[in-house]
Amino acid sequence: MAHRPRIGRLLACAGRLLVIHAWLLLPAAGLVVVRAQGAAAQSSELEEVIRLGQQAIKLYDEGRYNEAIPFGERAVELCEKKLGAEHPAVASMLNNLALFYGAKGEFARVESLYQRALAIYEKARGPEHPHTAAAINNLALFYVDRGDYARAEPLLRRALAVREKVHGAEHPDVAIVLNNLAELYSTKGDYARAESLYRRAAAILEKARGAEHPDFATALNNLGLMYRNRGDYERAEPLYVRALSIREQALGAEHPVVAASLNNLAILYYAKGDYARAEPLLRRALLIREKTLGPEHPSVALSLNGLALLSQAEGDYERAETLYRRALPIIEKTQGAEHPDVASLLNNLAVLYELKGETAQAARTFGRSNDIHERNLTLVLTTGSEEQKRLYLATLSGDISGMVSFHVRSAPRDPAAARLALSIVLRRKGRALDAMSDQIEALRRRASPQDRALLEQLSATRTRLATLKLSGPSKTPPEQHQTEVAKLSTEAERLEAEVSRRSTEFRALSQPVTLERVQQAIPAGAALVEVVSYQPFKAKAKNIEDRFDEERYVAYVLRRDGEPQWVELGEAASIEADVARLRAALVNPTSLDVKQAARALDERVMRPIRRLLGDIRHIFLSPDGALNLIPFGALLDEQGRYLVENYSITYLTSGRDLLRLAARVQSRQGPMVMANPAFDLAVTEASQAAHLANAASGQRSLDF
Repeated sequence: MAHRPRIGRLLACAGRLLVIHAWLLLPAAGLVVVRAQGAAAQSSELEEVIRLGQQAIKLYDEGRYNEAIPFGERAVELCEKKLGAEHPAVASMLNNLALFYGAKGEFARVESLYQRALAIYEKARGPEHPHTAAAINNLALFYVDRGDYARAEPLLRRALAVREKVHGAEHPDVAIVLNNLAELYSTKGDYARAESLYRRAAAILEKARGAEHPDFATALNNLGLMYRNRGDYERAEPLYVRALSIREQALGAEHPVVAASLNNLAILYYAKGDYARAEPLLRRALLIREKTLGPEHPSVALSLNGLALLSQAEGDYERAETLYRRALPIIEKTQGAEHPDVASLLNNLAVLYELKGETAQAARTFGRSNDIHERNLTLVLTTGSEEQKRLYLATLSGDISGMVSFHVRSAPRDPAAARLALSIVLRRKGRALDAMSDQIEALRRRASPQDRALLEQLSATRTRLATLKLSGPSKTPPEQHQTEVAKLSTEAERLEAEVSRRSTEFRALSQPVTLERVQQAIPAGAALVEVVSYQPFKAKAKNIEDRFDEERYVAYVLRRDGEPQWVELGEAASIEADVARLRAALVNPTSLDVKQAARALDERVMRPIRRLLGDIRHIFLSPDGALNLIPFGALLDEQGRYLVENYSITYLTSGRDLLRLAARVQSRQGPMVMANPAFDLAVTEASQAAHLANAASGQRSLDF
């Protein structure tokens, strides 16, 4: 099944940011450490440190994060002065300060604070102390929030092992780590493992802290979020409702965590099509966030985005556009103009233009959103682990369906929409295979020592640039942040130009994939045929489950000159049934159905494409889905001729492969020839029996 486009990603974006608030449970343990240490260090010279730390905690508990930070910073400064930079109390103050910055959304400061706190605890307390485990936990949580799951999971497992050893399996601190580990698995889509961990954490917290404690509410909220992500709304709703009730009673009606619960419940009702219940919750969440976090906080933009989605679903397009346009500059200012959240908001706005029938504006806005994703994707795929690459690709998996659906359903006669759809196909189709093959790393292994050094410099620069773009500015003013981005971008471009000058292969791998570049790589007299499977999107459907039609196939034909042409091939299910029929006939040597099956599939797939090919006889063919499993040359046309008789077919994963084929890479090794095999073809009783068995099963191969 194709991935669902657009709406699923947008809801996941909102849920993912809300989880920041849901995870307040974990850092609260760090705050307890500060209080305990403060009580043990009662002396006149530390009274001011204790007072500042307690005031910062009080403000944080009240959701007044902006006010908590100056007290936290002053507490760290005085604590270092009185006790020294390596004292455990300093680590606790650093942990709290990281928590305050994280709640405010200034993530660039958080990692270094948590790392420094952990280093102090490990040195002063040892690797298996509860304070060390808390610091490990907090750092892991930061990595989960930033999407660096490969670094987060081993840290969470280490923290869990320490806490179980020190406290026993039923301690609340153990539940904290279980909760966060479950959130990691849920984010990765491993719902079965996540559910068991969530339930274990909830049981521990209910027993240890009571059924009305905010930490128990957090466990319920996160379990509900997991069910919602699975589409199990009936199990999610009572958990959300109960979590909201507990939080309101324990924290007050205007706490930011209460706003997170309100937003989660509203998104659930929106997904179910119950707009009347969703809207007042979204409005209330927005008011709380504006009051407690300020009008320019990213969470405020998410609430505005939710209200815009709701207005859009109700048909109030003008109000929706006003809300989107208010949310967009907030995210651009706080996260940076190329942050994924900016792309998601632009995507929502483009869907709105599509609904309004403003297809030209929709195409431009979709194009801007996709360009942001592509730039970030290029940075991510040239750095980091394979798992990180795969996970980031998964967040963009619906883009092909979204853009093809926009073109085919909303703007079928618009050349700009056709170019946009084919461009996203050329960029994304088969991209996971490229990422897993790690072509840059393979190039690095073949390069000279001097070229490898350049590649290492480029990789390091791209890593810094990706981190800067994806995390957005923290305390850095937006203007300074953009200056730093521009400086690193210039350095990356300089290094890319130098490596490209030295390596034709790198030049083919690293240059942006555009429709124009692919067209230039198509030989004269040939054509690229891109076959794509997609799920048509119905933006006006009330329930999310009803917004996606069954999967279909479409084909785009691109020549060296001119605009792309296209044709819909039909429902995927019926085409794939014909594919299965042909494959079954091909593997059965006694079948009399091969020509009939080959003719039927040709009529469904290749005959519509031939109408667009004209006199073209050389095809660069990029199939999709089940169509990857058939030899197109074996199809039979309406004159009873096999396609291989009339066409030269070159198979590609994507038309993007033409850019690599155009790069002439000189081999660094001489040829190796293997010859003079010795086959023993004597027919034995055993080989004859094996041959008969193969023939009976429909296999054509012989057992030699």
